[in-house]
Amino acid sequence: MSLSMTRQVMPLDEVRFYQKPRVVVFDYFDPTATIHSEIEHQHEEELITHLSDSEDYDKNRAEPLSDELCEVVPKNADWMLTSFPTCNLFHEEDIPNHLLYEKTRIKTHGYWRDVWVLPDTSTHSFKQIALKTLRFEHNYTDQNYERHRRDALAYDRLTSSPNVVNMYGYCGQSGLYEYSVDGTLADRLEEHITATMDVENQMVDKSGRGDDSTARLLDPVEKLQIAHQVALTLADVHDVDAIRDSRGRIISAAIVHADIKSDQFIYFNGHYKLNDFNRCRFTRRKVSESILVDGDGEPCGFTVQRNPSVYRSPEEYSFQEETEKIDIYSMGNIFYTLLTDREPWEGMEEKAVQQMIIAGDIPRLPESKVKSSDFVDVTLRTLMQQCFMHDPSKRPRARTVANIIAEALALHRRA
Repeated sequence: MSLSMTRQVMPLDEVRFYQKPRVVVFDYFDPTATIHSEIEHQHEEELITHLSDSEDYDKNRAEPLSDELCEVVPKNADWMLTSFPTCNLFHEEDIPNHLLYEKTRIKTHGYWRDVWVLPDTSTHSFKQIALKTLRFEHNYTDQNYERHRRDALAYDRLTSSPNVVNMYGYCGQSGLYEYSVDGTLADRLEEHITATMDVENQMVDKSGRGDDSTARLLDPVEKLQIAHQVALTLADVHDVDAIRDSRGRIISAAIVHADIKSDQFIYFNGHYKLNDFNRCRFTRRKVSESILVDGDGEPCGFTVQRNPSVYRSPEEYSFQEETEKIDIYSMGNIFYTLLTDREPWEGMEEKAVQQMIIAGDIPRLPESKVKSSDFVDVTLRTLMQQCFMHDPSKRPRARTVANIIAEALALHRRA
């Protein structure tokens, strides 16, 4: 069952204030305050501090999709400005009973949501599904409702892609998703890196036999196949409902994931699928006074105000205008790990790395990989360097990257 098969249309203005809390919860609660305005007035400084790490929202309000500078592309308005909740699916889940009989448990969590494993009662089989719910430390605000509205809409638009995790339902802050027990691409890369270190250290037991490290290694062609899956998945995201010029050529993605890293790719039966769109952004177009608009119009960029870690682009860390090319830059980090068998910027301090990235530095390659003429190394090295271009306009599109890798793999098969 896909999200789009059982959806109810809910207007955006109704979605934003659906189950809206009466009082914004701050880092502490003042029992003497009786109304929201008193809390806000008495603790203005704490309010500013509380919101300092929020993404581009004003006092926990959802960022409008249309303003004096940018507007939704008309062809995308029918889905981008609304929502398709399937709340009845959640009411059908007997979670207290699942907990009582230990049929459900918390599997893991991200920054925003806990991930629970539930039995799939709709199929009466041993299949499991994932339920994501807002973590206790986060508030039920318009900001977070909007975050998870975008998440659900992105999955909905990508229903036809075999490279994106399936979503089965969405309601408020929660979602039902396809579940896998086989881990993520980050897990597989860590396993490979550990095995590489074991082999290099010549770890053997007392009998002189080697351990099973070589069985856990990724062979070069397998690395390139993984890189192809990553690029192909990102191409699907960037091409759906894309903004086009008057000749039909894609000039901008409509959906930007904005959080591409190896642990976002989940393994399903020999294939990696992209997950987690709650940081995604929708691309709009610039407002034009002209009646004649070239194609879908000129794309509007966006800015995300909270950009942690070391796998993001220079424009994210310097708070410049962002486009789908931030995803391309982040994909370069995955290529780096596949090429070098190590994580980029390993062992370095986060803030220092961010400043280096702003200045145009990229993670250093081992000399052996710089000089390598192996076709896998050359392909990964070349594409990684293109993804890491400081100027976003010079980075390739995801579809271009996927096609280059596909051609390299095809030439290898014919050789």
